[in-house]
Amino acid sequence: MTAKGEQRKFSLKRGFSFFWKSNLALLIAILFLYINQSSWSKEGAPLILILALVWEVLILFLCLIGCLKKQEG
Repeated sequence: MTAKGEQRKFSLKRGFSFFWKSNLALLIAILFLYINQSSWSKEGAPLILILALVWEVLILFLCLIGCLKKQEG
């Protein structure tokens, strides 16, 4: 058990908080891109999918970093 004031070195709660907020931002960005879908070329949709997948990998990596405790001083 840890004391109330002491934080654990690894916390999924901190990481999950970042994960859902960043995925919400990614979803909003992709929805804005799909608003103007009618003016895209036919090759545009796979590029948006690749963009989303690359950003999702980055979000997962940053989520793991976000689970770690901040270094003090």
